[in-house]
Amino acid sequence: MDYYKVLENYLTENGYDYGRMSGLDWARLIDSRIPVSRHRLNLTWGHHMVVAVLPEDEQEYWFDRAENEHLSAKELRDSIVKEG
Repeated sequence: MDYYKVLENYLTENGYDYGRMSGLDWARLIDSRIPVSRHRLNLTWGHHMVVAVLPEDEQEYWFDRAENEHLSAKELRDSIVKEG
């Protein structure tokens, strides 16, 4: 999987412009893709931003990895890009 292509496609198909995304746009995206009941309280907003465009089963997998391996949001994104 090419993470950046998935991100670009999702944003384009849903009327977002990555270069113009505000914090509120990201919040709306996360809320539409990750119900509050699935938020991970010990992960940052950045972690949720990284996985928001992935399918639900992949979100859970990467959330688990981030928690278990104590990955920063950047390390999480880098892992997704590398292993995708």
